[in-house]
Amino acid sequence: MRQLTIKADDEVTCLVLGRDTLNRVLNDKIYDVTFKNFIKWAFEKNPLIGKLSKAQTEKVIEAMKISSFKANEVIFRKGVAGFQKIVVIIEGSLKKLKNGTIVASKGQCWGE
Repeated sequence: MRQLTIKADDEVTCLVLGRDTLNRVLNDKIYDVTFKNFIKWAFEKNPLIGKLSKAQTEKVIEAMKISSFKANEVIFRKGVAGFQKIVVIIEGSLKKLKNGTIVASKGQCWGE
């Protein structure tokens, strides 16, 4: 379902491709393409990760997997080495346990 109503501000000429056609062209890999592009976009915004080469970025993206966490579930635990990881926020936000300050939200990377 559409979340916005969009109208032309003035005369607009554009190329249009329907979702069904796009799925057929990409062999039903649209989710993978969208996911990888989202991660690339998030990486480009990160001062450290954004410095990776294209080849390095592709390798990192291929190694990542989607994980879901419940509200208030600990993702990083202070002082625990086993929790060292990098996350790209697809939905939601991360906050500090101590004071509730938001440290990362949709489209941002966070990690140690």
